[in-house]
Amino acid sequence: MIETLYGSDQLVGQAGAKTFFLSLVIGLAFGFALERAGFGSSRRLAGIFYFRDMTVLKVMFTALITAMLGLQLCIGMGWLDPVNQLHLLPTVYGAQIIGGLLFGVGFVISGWCPGTAAVGMASGRGDAVVFLGGSVLGAILYNETYPMLGWLARWGEQAEPQWAFGMAPATFGFLFTLAAVGAFYAAELTWDGRTWPLEGDDHRGNAIHGYVQNRPWRVIEQAAHRVVGQFQASLDDPALLQAWPADFRITATYELAGSSLSSTFLIENPDQRPLPFGFGTHPYFCVPLGGSRADACLVELPVRQRWELVDMLATGRRLPVESSEAFQAGLPFGQMKFDDAFTDLQFDGSWCRSRIVDPGSGRRLVIEFDQAFRECVVYNPPHRQAVCIEPLTWCPNAFELEQQGRDAGLRILQPGESLQCQVTMRVE
Repeated sequence: MIETLYGSDQLVGQAGAKTFFLSLVIGLAFGFALERAGFGSSRRLAGIFYFRDMTVLKVMFTALITAMLGLQLCIGMGWLDPVNQLHLLPTVYGAQIIGGLLFGVGFVISGWCPGTAAVGMASGRGDAVVFLGGSVLGAILYNETYPMLGWLARWGEQAEPQWAFGMAPATFGFLFTLAAVGAFYAAELTWDGRTWPLEGDDHRGNAIHGYVQNRPWRVIEQAAHRVVGQFQASLDDPALLQAWPADFRITATYELAGSSLSSTFLIENPDQRPLPFGFGTHPYFCVPLGGSRADACLVELPVRQRWELVDMLATGRRLPVESSEAFQAGLPFGQMKFDDAFTDLQFDGSWCRSRIVDPGSGRRLVIEFDQAFRECVVYNPPHRQAVCIEPLTWCPNAFELEQQGRDAGLRILQPGESLQCQVTMRVE
């Protein structure tokens, strides 16, 4: 654009301070939007090149089509003069093709581009800082070698800027929109030859809480110490049949007996198609347990390995915990800073038991779950007043790992099949 929000004369003096402040606000808002879209993750950005994560295409095509339609609207309404108010960059086919290839190679290797690397740096990612440092050095190197490489910058230069490779704007717009539709189609979970959308519910765009957490359940039985709830996709939210490969029904039974709360979960496949799934619970325990100091509480975790996570998705590598004996004996809560997925759990018979011990009150909270659960996520919220011990039947990113031939816990129920699992919590 030739006409800007502020003219160049507004970049100095008191007016300049206001201009730069507005630029800062717009930049912060833009960076925040990029981070929320998942562009602060090099794994997510590079995933497009491996056809594993098409978030970049979804966001970029959305932005480009919005800008394209907005630009055409402004021209059509007479609000914008395309001759005098639009500036088209020179068309230099050779230089732009080579530059695009070099940019793509750098993108694949690093997982960043200059704009997203700034977002990554603001998010505290060290690799983004390294990338930006390399970008600065590369720019200096290009400047110093320009006398030798200047011909490359002009290779394939056209006399006039080319519009859409010589195509009519309407034709280009139509083809571009088709490409966008294809990109959105490719940005979904692939299963059995079809694609399915996922509901990302963390700031990285990962679907970490599933489809039934925030949807209403039906209460099918209720008594003084017992309640049974049920959710079936085809009955309670039929739209989910377009979001998951098969119908599913979950029946949750909670029963209180003395100081013990037991929960039993029945997952059924009422469909005529196979049901791929994973299941997990999200217990959230506040500490201390009646004592005066949360930091003095001990958390016993019978685990031997943890999944290597990148942006909270398992890579497929299992790493030994630093000291399984220390985990089993009890880690001081004050030293715990976890958001990890553990595996290779230790079972006592049919049960895996974890405990939270409060020396101040003498109370112990026991969390035990059966062998249907093979993983356990442990998380400390930022407020440092609780610990989450979350049994799972699979690890994060199980679909992708299973497609790579790795055992990640993905379960498939055939029509009519079911799985029952149990979690019990009691105070001793």
